[in-house]
Amino acid sequence: MDLTDLIGSSLTRAEAVLASHHVDLSLDPDLPMIKVDPVLFEQVLFNLLDNAAKYSGAGTTVTLRARHESEAVILE
Repeated sequence: MDLTDLIGSSLTRAEAVLASHHVDLSLDPDLPMIKVDPVLFEQVLFNLLDNAAKYSGAGTTVTLRARHESEAVILE
């Protein structure tokens, strides 16, 4: 799966809950495809975004970063 697509669809789903937050997105351009269940992984990302919105003050920044290191893809 393309991680960029999964992040994009999760952000679209979380648009309403993130409305009062700024989203900072930093994705390496050379991210490899990842082996995940797309439905479950998107739900995990949505849950993390939802929790970030619920437990941080309005106007704060929610940051998503993805990078490729050696054999791993790091998502923060």
